[in-house]
Amino acid sequence: MLLFSGGQVPNLSKALSQKIDAQDAMTDKCTTDVISDVITCYDQLALLTQSKKVLDESAVRLAAEKRYALSALKNGFATSYDTLKIAVAEAYLQAKVAEYESKKTLLNQKLAQLTGKPANTFESLNPELQMIALSQANSDVSNRPELRALSAGVEAQKFMLKSEKSHYLPKIQAVASARYDNIFKANTDFDSPIPMGMKIDNLNMGPTFIVGVGFKWELVNFSGGTPKVKQARLEVEKAENAREEARELLKLNQTKVTTSYQSSVSQVEYKAKQRQAARMALDLAQKSYNEGMINITERLAAETEVQNAELEYLQAIFMQRQSAIDCYKATGELILSNIR
Repeated sequence: MLLFSGGQVPNLSKALSQKIDAQDAMTDKCTTDVISDVITCYDQLALLTQSKKVLDESAVRLAAEKRYALSALKNGFATSYDTLKIAVAEAYLQAKVAEYESKKTLLNQKLAQLTGKPANTFESLNPELQMIALSQANSDVSNRPELRALSAGVEAQKFMLKSEKSHYLPKIQAVASARYDNIFKANTDFDSPIPMGMKIDNLNMGPTFIVGVGFKWELVNFSGGTPKVKQARLEVEKAENAREEARELLKLNQTKVTTSYQSSVSQVEYKAKQRQAARMALDLAQKSYNEGMINITERLAAETEVQNAELEYLQAIFMQRQSAIDCYKATGELILSNIR
């Protein structure tokens, strides 16, 4: 039984514990990645749902425009070209609707895969995109799972170094045994002082008990000792360098996503004003077309402009949400309470 290992066993045990902590940290990273994927898919589903509403509104306006054009065609105030242009616009809307429906089906399947829920659970959802206000301005990346894993790795290597340094300390063991000594079929011959022969068939001696303490102290060992200590020091330096390199990259990434978030907020404000202007232009074009001041091409161009402005506004909100999620990921604080 080992009574004292010179500190090697406790240090190796602590090193193993740190490696387990590193694995737990990487498990947290996997959890964060899954949360991020689910949020992204859900936001894409909301984007498609609201885009479909925009297309439906355009379809209603075009249907009304078509009825107006057919009536005008009967009275000689419009041409077949006008109705053809409206039909082309309707076909374009139908193609866009079909495209969005196929994308929605794929998203439902992906959400089912990520969450373990049936795909039909998400078919009846009508989520809406709303901006995420970044609730923190933390620039510390120490809570990132990758950095926590590397820090645990550094500590593990330090304990390994301590274990190698304790190579020169004495080792103590307890020893205990019990045995029987036996002699079988032995022959002896005594020549003096009286000649005699003796045949021993079986001789038992024992039991013999041994109890003691062993002490070992290696002062010089060319196969280990100093070379292993040097190697352990190098491993500590390598682990520390890897951690600091990762810290610098994570800080750079944190700066990048923060800048992107600020830009995305400005983009949403710009797209909101652009959408407002497009709607005003559509109202003006509708009135001008009814008065005969513009042709059907200009009227449909205003309709297309509204569609694009609405979709770009929704896309800007989607990108703002993704930027906010990236900011939380950059500091290791992507939890559900921050994005609700």
